Parts: sequence; structure tokens; C-alpha cells
Amino acid sequence: MIRRAAQALFLLLLLGNDTHALTETKNLSDLNITVYAPDWIWQKNAINILVTIENTGTNSGDITLDLNLPAEYKGHFSFEDNVFNTQTLNISSGESVRYAFTNIEALGDVPRQTYPFEIVISLGETVATFDYPLTTIRGPVVSTATWAILLPGILCALWCIAFIIALRKFAAPDAWKTPSQLDHSKIPEEPWMDETP
Repeated sequence: MIRRAAQALFLLLLLGNDTHALTETKNLSDLNITVYAPDWIWQKNAINILVTIENTGTNSGDITLDLNLPAEYKGHFSFEDNVFNTQTLNISSGESVRYAFTNIEALGDVPRQTYPFEIVISLGETVATFDYPLTTIRGPVVSTATWAILLPGILCALWCIAFIIALRKFAAPDAWKTPSQLDHSKIPEEPWMDETP
């Protein structure tokens, strides 16, 4: 009974928890467009924004995708040269396409804040706009893979040194080389041991 209640509580918390990502779908004529992107990022880390487009109509066409960010914030990110250029995709009837804006890295030497990104998708004169606020948080304490390996190793080495110092203080020199003497006084003697044949 308690187990079932705990499972129900876990599912309730899991399903009732807000997701920390943008997942928004809009229709543009016969196109179903969904944008997937994280809504926060550590400084000194990169994000990718995925756009999926499904054509449920009978006509094919060219669509354009734009990722917009006010010019005063562009210096807060490192990105590939073409990430803010207009991208054109052709989508056939009954097909789906995906496009990703990749490697948008939040720099670490700027104040943490929320950035007003915007994804604009156009099909001719018809436009769908996705507002995408991205919040930066403090970067990780260990920023590179090398430090992620070295830091635990350094901590282990320090504890080994402390352990050796403690053993040297509380043990006799070279005690580990000398076998301990057996104490025979506590061994019970059986009566038959003193019998003579």
C-alpha cells in the first residue's frame, strides 16, 4: 500500500513538474511547426535550437527561418557566422524537415540575464513567430573535461597523504613489516593435552 502511494506521488511530481525547455507548436498554412530549445543555459556552454516542420498539405514550397537577437546582446554569445542568416528550406507535400541552429555559446564574462531570442518562420507572406527567452545561469565550477578528471584525482591523492600521515602517527615504525606475537594465554587447554600415552 505504501509502495503504491509512493509511486503515485512520484508520478504526480514528475507529470506536474514544469519542463525547463521551450516546446511550442504553431500552424503556418498547411505546415505544423515545432520548436525545441532549452530555456536556460550555463555560461560557457552551448545550446542548439531544433525546428521541425511537417507539410500536411498537397503543395510543396520554400520556407525561410530566421533566428533574431537584438544587436546589443550578440556580443554576449559565441556562434557560427551564419547562425543569424536567413535559412531557406524546401518542403514537399507530405514530408517533414528539421533544421537546427547549433553551437550558440553563452559567454562567461557578462552579467547573467534573460535574452529575448525570436524565431521567425515565413511561407510567402504568412509568418509564424516564436518568442524564445533564454536565461543564463552561473557556469559550472569545473568547466573543462580535463579538470573534471583531475579534480577527483587530486582529492583522492590528498586523502591518501592524510591517511599515511595518520598511520605513521598512530603506529610503530615498520609495524606493518613485523608479524604480531600470538597471545597463547587466552587459548583454553583441553584435559587430554597433558595425558601421557
